[in-house]
Parts: sequence; structure tokens; C-alpha cells
Amino acid sequence: MVMSKESKITDKMLLIDNIERLGLSYHFETEIEEQVEQIFHESSGSNFKAMENYDLFNTALLFRLFRQHGHYIPCDVFDKFKDTDNPFLTTLESDINGLLSFYEATDVRIQGENVLEEAVAFTTYHLNGFISQTKTTDFPLREKVSQALKNSVHRGVPILVARYYIPIYEKEESRNELLVRLAILNFCQLQNLYQKELSDLTRWWKDLDLISKVPYMRGRLVEAYFWGLGFNYEPQYFSARSAIVKAIVYMTMLDDTYDTFAPLEDLEILTRVLQRGEMNEMDRLPDYLKEVCKCVSIMREDFDNEASKNGKHYAGSYYKEAVKELYMAYHTEANWYRRNRLPRFEHLHSLGVITSTLFALTAASFLSGPAEAQDFQWLMSKPKIAVDSALLCRYWNDVASYQREKKINGESMTSVDCYMKQYAVSEEEALKKFLEVGEDMWMSMNKEWMKTDYSKRRHCVKPVLNYARVAILCYGSGVDGYTYPEQVLKPHILALLEDPLFIIS
Repeated sequence: MVMSKESKITDKMLLIDNIERLGLSYHFETEIEEQVEQIFHESSGSNFKAMENYDLFNTALLFRLFRQHGHYIPCDVFDKFKDTDNPFLTTLESDINGLLSFYEATDVRIQGENVLEEAVAFTTYHLNGFISQTKTTDFPLREKVSQALKNSVHRGVPILVARYYIPIYEKEESRNELLVRLAILNFCQLQNLYQKELSDLTRWWKDLDLISKVPYMRGRLVEAYFWGLGFNYEPQYFSARSAIVKAIVYMTMLDDTYDTFAPLEDLEILTRVLQRGEMNEMDRLPDYLKEVCKCVSIMREDFDNEASKNGKHYAGSYYKEAVKELYMAYHTEANWYRRNRLPRFEHLHSLGVITSTLFALTAASFLSGPAEAQDFQWLMSKPKIAVDSALLCRYWNDVASYQREKKINGESMTSVDCYMKQYAVSEEEALKKFLEVGEDMWMSMNKEWMKTDYSKRRHCVKPVLNYARVAILCYGSGVDGYTYPEQVLKPHILALLEDPLFIIS
């Protein structure tokens, strides 16, 4: 279907878009990439003159898909829709499909693209108006708009986008019946696989018996698995998902130990034991911190074994280095907060790159799959797209967890308070700034994604982008979805792991 030479460019791109939205793209990766690249070269001549006669829907569709596949296209292709007296032509206000396509195209914008910044406000306003004025029976367009406003295709977690899009596409008059059946069968197979993986991880979790040994830590196995699915949902990445889940469990244990529970003097000893292996000092630790040390030791051994099993004997050292950076950063933060020493905000900013956990989690995901030694080296060099992703998560996590952390760490002992004090702004202004920084990081990631030097490393850059997508879902509502999953993640987890899809004959 994708390779049909008789199809129009816009029809080919719409088919590709549907295949990707339905969660089927991993079956056709080579064909899709070849088609998008060919269409891009056909369309890009004379400053994309071939797109002059496209309507808003198709212009926005091609713009988004080109950028999603790493091809830069200038935003001035939308200038033809501008108005002299209004931001955009008033005739567009009733073109709901066009507005929806334009709205989703704004998610691939980069800094300085004013036409797309204006489009965010313009499309959001009119799409919300459409939702409020139409009946719930106006399906599927109303549901498609509603889902896009909550979980747009480029920002959304890919497997969630598929789960919510399949029932919508199934009701569309223009649907491809073969795609519908394939998408449902594919999702059902994936759901069965996910259920088995989670069952295996649950047995591992019970055998570990971590909650009885470290009772203050947050037990979030299912939520950790959700993050694993966010990184890589495709079936061939089952080992990567398992590694990510185990890494999140251990990192949650370390985070809760350093951030909320252990006295500073015990943390000093714990850090020396973890960093330099001074096991003679371990006897000075209380029993629960001895268990923490043992768990970290088990974690290191598990990941060494996993790396060796996958023929990556070099990988364990990179992962250990990422974890070392993490607990050293936790220790630095604990020193600041426990001693009531509010640091300079730029120091917190730098540390946030590490405490986001992106580098440790991505290194864990690299233990299986196509990543090679140079990919670990690339990751540990702190490339800009990874730093951007880490900071997006760090800033939005700090907003979502602000009230909870104030109760734990006391007054003026959070990153938000640090920013308020240093820049003499109100709480509202600080929180708004943190959200703006997160948006800036997303736009910077879009720019980095389109750099040609990443074209041969998509398999490693994609999890970095997916990390930001899960972070947006987990923290973007202003609630810490990992700590309070019932308020944010629970319906999505049920949709992926429990709620079935059926083929309607």
C-alpha cells in the first residue's frame, strides 16, 4: 500500500500517518522511511513550491510528518494561510480537520517560529469551541479532536496514541478495513505480551521483597512498567523494558532514601560504600541501609549479566557510571537541603540533568537491542537532545511535586523556592517559568531531532525523545503521576494492560 506509485503524495502521507498512529509502523519501518524521504525530495524543490496548492490539512500533515522523520521544512509554508487583519484566514475557523492537522503540526515547532506560536492559540481556541458546541454523538471527529488536545500524536506516548486512535479510526467512513483489522490484532498481541512481561516482573518484585526491607520507598512496579512501555513499546524490546523497570525500582529506592528518609550522617557512609566499595563501613549503617547497599550490589550484578548475555561486555561499566552520577547527585542535593543551604539555581539546573534519571534509564535500555559501544559513548557525552529531554522532565517534575516536597523538605527547600529567592519572583511566576523552560526544551529537542548527524542513530535517539513524552504525560497536568498514579496514570495503564479491543465484524 505504501509503495503504490499510482497514489497521490497526499494519499501516501495520510496512509503513513494512519499506520504510525495505529501502532503499526514497526512492521514497515524501511518502506515508510524510503517513502517519506522520496516524497520530501520531490516536494522540497524551489522552496517547497509543490505544496503551494495544498489545503491546510495536507500542508500541516506533510509539514509534521517531514519533521517527525527528521527532515527540515520551513514554517513559511503556512504563510498562505495568514490574514492581514487576523492571525489567520477566518475561513479556516470552520475547517475542523484542517485546524486539527494544524494544531498537531505545532508540536514539531522550534524556537522563533512565530506563525506556529500563533497557531497554537488559534487552533486550540477553535478546537475547544468545536468540542463545546458539538454533541457526544458526533463521533469520530469530536473524539479525535478531544484526544488530540489531551494526547497529541507527536507529543503523545506512541503506544497510548495507538490505543486511543484505533477505536476512532475504526468508526471513520474513510477507514481502511485491512488496517483496522491489522491494528486490532497487533494491539491484542502486544497486550498479551505486556501482560506476560508484567507477570514475570511481578514475580521478580515479590522475590526481591524490597518493600519489607526498605519500607519507606514507593512501590511502583506497574508504573515503572508503564515507563518502560513509553521508552519502547515494540515487541523486540522486551529485554529493554525489563531493564528499565528494574532500574526505575532501584532508582526509586535510592531517591526515597536520599530525599526523604535517611539521616545525613548515614547518607555520608552510604555514599562512600556505594562509591568506593568501603564495605568495612557498612557495619556502621542501620539495617535498612545495609539492605539498600545489597540491592545496589544485586542491581549491578543483574545488569552485568544482562550485558554479557547480549554480547555487550562493555555496557555494564557505562550503566554503573550513570548510576554513580545519580546517587552522587542525590547526595549533593541531600547535603544542601538537610543543612539548609539553598544553592544557586544554576547549580540545581546542572544537577537536574542527572537527577532526571534519563541517562541511567537510557543506559539500561541500551543493554539490549541495537545499541553498540559508540552509542553508549554518545549517551554518556551528554548530547544536547538528551540534556533537553532530561531538563524537560526535571522542570515539569519539580512543578508537579512542588507541594509534596515542601511538606517533606520544609519551607524554602525546593528548586522552585530556590528560583523564587534568587530571582525575587512569586511562586506563581516561578512555576510558570518552569513550565516555559519545559516547552523550550521540547522545541529544542525538535530542532536537534532534525539534525542530519542523528539520522544513523535514530534507534538511540528515539528512546530519549520517548522519555520526554512519558514525562509530559506523567507530570504535565501539574500532578506527580508517578507518586500519585491513581490521579494520572491509572486510566492509561488500564487501557494498555486490561481493557481489550475487539474486531467488529
